[in-house]
Amino acid sequence: MEIFKIELKRAFNNKKFWIAIGIGFLLSIYNFYSNFGLNEFYEFGVEYQKYTLEAPNNLFVSNIISSPLELPITLFLYSVVILGALPFADSYVEDKVTGYSKNLLSRSNRRDYFVSKWINVFITGFVVSMTIIIFNFMLNITIMPLLHPFIEGAGNSYDQETSEFLKFLFVEHPVLHHFLFATLLSLYVGTFSSFGLLTSAFSDNRFIAILTPFLLTQAISVIQNSLRIANLYTPKDINTGNGQINLKFAILEVVVLSIISFVVFTFVENKRRLKLGV
Repeated sequence: MEIFKIELKRAFNNKKFWIAIGIGFLLSIYNFYSNFGLNEFYEFGVEYQKYTLEAPNNLFVSNIISSPLELPITLFLYSVVILGALPFADSYVEDKVTGYSKNLLSRSNRRDYFVSKWINVFITGFVVSMTIIIFNFMLNITIMPLLHPFIEGAGNSYDQETSEFLKFLFVEHPVLHHFLFATLLSLYVGTFSSFGLLTSAFSDNRFIAILTPFLLTQAISVIQNSLRIANLYTPKDINTGNGQINLKFAILEVVVLSIISFVVFTFVENKRRLKLGV
């Protein structure tokens, strides 16, 4: 437990944590600024909605995790895995290079160290993503109307193929719908951040540890598009405008990926370091 507290303190006192938050806030402000132009057409959208079948712009279709039709949203959905990995995914590389891990492992429980490291990398990625999303929500709520979105509106893919649960939340409880996707996306970010930690077990390059989550999402996207696997998702697919997402498969994917990175890092790396006598 003491090791966990030490690692947690290191994760959140890290200047890279605040750099990641700062970059995310800038993207949030960029999205907020772009919504000023969208808001000018609010009355027009309301007046002609019944003819155009387009929902007027509102908070739930114009935020940073809504359908990536605008540049700031696209930038965030693609970069959030890097921001999540930036604070602590390369910490194991730092520990090895500085001799911190060798010193700590000689005086404490080895398994606790590796488990604490993995958990804190996951938590840091989750917190970075969630903090940025909440900040963006609070910004946009000051200028965007809290209208319930429409199934037929622009900026979403909700139709008859969508699950009734997601459709119900989207129309009747959009705040819950928003934070459901915010939580799921943040879980993805935490999971992919842990793969950055995993690669640092085999490489002493900090840039590889930070960039691995992004490269992994791109590799999954290639597999997704090449094999046309509909239920294989990356963080960019976890947006509130995506009515075609299967929540069960998305949660299963997060769980499976988390188990893989956790097992390989905590158990395999522990045994490998033990054999090396480190």
